[in-house]
Amino acid sequence: MIKLSLFFDIIIESKSVLNKYFFTALILAVLFPGVLQAAELSIDPNTGERKPGDIFPVSLMIESSDEFVNSISATFDFPADLLEVVSVSKRDSIIDLWTTGPSYSNRQGTIDFEGVILDAGFKGLAGEILTVNFKALAEGEAVLEYLYSKASANDGQGLDLISSAQGADFSIKTEEQKEPEPEAQEEEADQGQGEGSNIIKIRSYTHPESDKWYSDTVAEFYWELPEEVREIKLLVNRTASSAPVVHYDYRLASKKIEDFDDGQWYLHAQAKNAESWGPIDHFSFQIDTAIPYGLSIDEASSSGSFSVSAQDDLSGIDHYVIKTDGATSTVIWQEGEDIFQLYGVSAGDHVLSVSAFDRAGNQAILEQDIHLEEDLPSLVAEEDKGQVKAEQEEVSQNRISTVNRFEFLDFKFSRFDLSFWQIVSISLAALSLLLFIYVVILKNKLKHCRNAAFKKMKKAERVLNSVYAIIYNSISYLDRAKSKKKRFTVQEAKVYREMKKAKEEIESEYK
Repeated sequence: MIKLSLFFDIIIESKSVLNKYFFTALILAVLFPGVLQAAELSIDPNTGERKPGDIFPVSLMIESSDEFVNSISATFDFPADLLEVVSVSKRDSIIDLWTTGPSYSNRQGTIDFEGVILDAGFKGLAGEILTVNFKALAEGEAVLEYLYSKASANDGQGLDLISSAQGADFSIKTEEQKEPEPEAQEEEADQGQGEGSNIIKIRSYTHPESDKWYSDTVAEFYWELPEEVREIKLLVNRTASSAPVVHYDYRLASKKIEDFDDGQWYLHAQAKNAESWGPIDHFSFQIDTAIPYGLSIDEASSSGSFSVSAQDDLSGIDHYVIKTDGATSTVIWQEGEDIFQLYGVSAGDHVLSVSAFDRAGNQAILEQDIHLEEDLPSLVAEEDKGQVKAEQEEVSQNRISTVNRFEFLDFKFSRFDLSFWQIVSISLAALSLLLFIYVVILKNKLKHCRNAAFKKMKKAERVLNSVYAIIYNSISYLDRAKSKKKRFTVQEAKVYREMKKAKEEIESEYK
């Protein structure tokens, strides 16, 4: 009986507690409706397998189906020994105004960002915050997670809507040889029946070399189609070996694809003839649109020596171009160090300009005022001709050069204190002078020929005048003889007619 009464006491007490918290929850729901409506952070994709050296993107996403999100801030963690950030893309982000970052540290393995969404804010199932391109460094399990996150509601109070922040887990390991799937075995077995008539090789107009970096985000590809090919399958992704799935039931011979993000990409293509699908061809290409960052000029001394540093996470720094007062200067790049020495610059104030180029051709420029206490000697003043020649040979082997590797000729002509383009200008001027002299000589020769021809014409004219005088006198004589004789013989009449005819022709020519 005592146990039964205790049981009812427990039920009554539980009911009172339930009623108490039920009404508390109901009051909170009425006064603070946003508390019960949540936003979720996630990573897409959130799992997968990669191998060391792969570059792959992950997108940080937010879902808020009930409330408008006004601002988002978070700190994101990744294992720095397994992954490094190659680049961060905000191209498709829902964030309109970034108040912090996004910034990242490959040393600490963190990404920080904070941004505001203007107008009403964001409400939806899949809002992309940003895309991070990672590079796999070593084998292991790479766990990505949010250390801190907040999504403020657009309610005037900044209520935090985050209910969960889901991470991601990627397995990084060396790719193992796998047995081909039955379907793949069947396609490979059928390949021989086409006798090579279903084999294609991918090439690119815009990104021709797979081991080079390009800044163009629009890629154009083409391939030669054997006459027997009737269908094509394509696929673009970041995986080195994939089977294409996008089907074209006609003879597609080229493809233009736009708006690539930074990183390494692959195009996979496969052709089919009347009998079977051919082997899959894989084409790799690399894109880097980010300019070098962190460019700095340090320890610029009055003697013309200074150090330069810059970073580029994707393609890497390729070379520097050094200019003083807008003109390319001759410098020596000490191997293994970013330390430079100016030559041939006068004393006084100058503007030192440093351009850092990455391997995709992206350029960052920094200018700094410097003061030189005295004129800097040219290379010839420092080294004799034999040493200069040795340095020139070393340029082609050890990258000791003018910083711009495409302007080696500037360094070669430095012994004359002349740039390559100055030498070209002098050469063109000399060539113009030679042409002028040739024209003058030719003109004199023509004048001489004209004078000689004029003299010959004068001589011929005198001879002709003499002939005309003889003919005229002869005709006059014959006229007088005719008036006396009254009649010519046949021979005399013939001579008379011929001479009169010659006289008329001469007079006609003179007219």
